Amino acid sequence: MKHIHLFQHIGGGCGVGENSAQGCDDHYKCECGAEFKVYSSPEVHFTMPNFIAGKKTPGPIKVNFDKMKTIVIKKSQNADTRTCDWTKVSKTELLKNSRQHIDDVRKGLALLSDLLEIAGSKHDYTKIHNIDEFHADFRTGFKKQDWWKMHQKDERHHFNTKKYVQKDVNLLDVLEQIVDGVMAGLARSGKYRKEVPDKKLLLKAYENTAKLLVNKIKAI
Repeated sequence: MKHIHLFQHIGGGCGVGENSAQGCDDHYKCECGAEFKVYSSPEVHFTMPNFIAGKKTPGPIKVNFDKMKTIVIKKSQNADTRTCDWTKVSKTELLKNSRQHIDDVRKGLALLSDLLEIAGSKHDYTKIHNIDEFHADFRTGFKKQDWWKMHQKDERHHFNTKKYVQKDVNLLDVLEQIVDGVMAGLARSGKYRKEVPDKKLLLKAYENTAKLLVNKIKAI
């Protein structure tokens, strides 16, 4: 099985000196060890993505979230009556701030889109990498569950057993679980496999998704 090979942004900055005629660089690296730098102007530097897709390679993709680029947004207090003196905001200023907010939301959704693409590339990798163990459990009708326990522990999208639910479970995991149920159900039995997480887990996933974004955003 092939997985999309993604190069993750791991560093960079402006004013890098002699190696960059344009003033800024962005450093990308993949799990296989390959890496490269992109040199650009400050304007382009601040729009560079967290991931750049390359060729397809075997194996799951590992993501170091701490090294993902911080999303820089501009303050837009004048787009909301709760954060400004609305009697003094002109139509031009309101339009400017509203456009800024729309662009900021686009950046946040692009980050989540990147993470969903990675989730898709990693989905059920334990079935492939551990096919011998998977097949051994499968041939017992899962009366033997050594692989099944490992599968739940190592992958994020199963909520069947409380002790295996990730502490930082988020809505990306929930979306992967929904897609998993739909695709598996329709392809195997012809019916959507419905496994609704409990309310407590969904609330935790909501809060963790917000934290994930907050920790990668800087308002200037």
